[in-house]
Amino acid sequence: MSDEKPAVPTIGRQVHFFLAVKRYQSPVGRFGPYAATVENVPIAPIHGAETAVDLRALARAQDLFFEGVPHKSQAAPDALMWWEWPPRV
Repeated sequence: MSDEKPAVPTIGRQVHFFLAVKRYQSPVGRFGPYAATVENVPIAPIHGAETAVDLRALARAQDLFFEGVPHKSQAAPDALMWWEWPPRV
């Protein structure tokens, strides 16, 4: 695993969003990934995460907005939400 921090996405980019809240858990017990669009990239780090962004996600047929979502590599071990880049195929 690399120690490099992930690239911060730009506004409008699509990322995978994970939300570890039982209400949004899928019928098969998964917490994502959900499709999300980056809506804002804060200028200053949020809670020490330089890759935190504001996201609009579609989770369980609901349009949701979240502020200060960190990349998985900078999220706390018990974080309830994080984002990742989609895999390259």
